[in-house]
Amino acid sequence: MDISGERGYTLVEIIIAMALTAVVATAMAFAFLNFRNNVLYDILLNRIGESVNYAKLKGITSKLDSQDLRSSYSVKFFADRIVEFEGDTYVEGDDANIEYEVPVGLRITSTCSPVDNSVVTFFAITGENSNYCTISIYKFEQAYPTGSVYIGKYGVEQAS
Repeated sequence: MDISGERGYTLVEIIIAMALTAVVATAMAFAFLNFRNNVLYDILLNRIGESVNYAKLKGITSKLDSQDLRSSYSVKFFADRIVEFEGDTYVEGDDANIEYEVPVGLRITSTCSPVDNSVVTFFAITGENSNYCTISIYKFEQAYPTGSVYIGKYGVEQAS
């Protein structure tokens, strides 16, 4: 019996408390990372939809240029970025291009038809697109896509 009448914690009790704390902290860390990844996925899904809708709107409302022609507007999809641009031909490094980075940990692939150039172009006045695309979104290095966006004649038709 202790002389002072007080009893302290044993080494086993301290180790058990530390182990339980480590398990709870690990579970919380995984929950936070999963939440963060889901938020980044949702942000990317919204960005794709916003870029496509912006290009469609710009195509419909395009103004006449010096040759009395109206411009089409397009979106090009890369694995690590999305680029909005005027016209139907992508020019790397053009100052007028608007680029959005794909969040870290995510990547995209695109499959388009009839032309598989990863470009969706919305034509002046009508706002129609002739290149149908499926944009697949992958989390980390997964072999199968987590979700996808289908872009049809009038823009985003399905997103999940």
